[in-house]
Amino acid sequence: MRLGKLFCWIGFVFGFIGPILFYSLHFESHIACPGCPYITVPFADSLVWLEIGLKFGVIQGLIFAVLGFAIGFSISKIKQLVKLRNALHRHRLTGI
Repeated sequence: MRLGKLFCWIGFVFGFIGPILFYSLHFESHIACPGCPYITVPFADSLVWLEIGLKFGVIQGLIFAVLGFAIGFSISKIKQLVKLRNALHRHRLTGI
């Protein structure tokens, strides 16, 4: 469960920072934000671009957080199953 929470926070941070860099700082590279579309807003000032970056950041951050939690939770459950299987295998070998 801890690994799921850790991956969740990491996913949210990376998902949130990308759109902020992409829109508000005009670092227009899809390396920073692979899911961000190029949009044109006529007569937009820096606050409008910051608002757009924050909105996309929250949406993409939540998506990455859910994916990160699912991956981390799955890894922790697989580790538990492997540990249980090894314990059962040792039990069969020793006869205890």
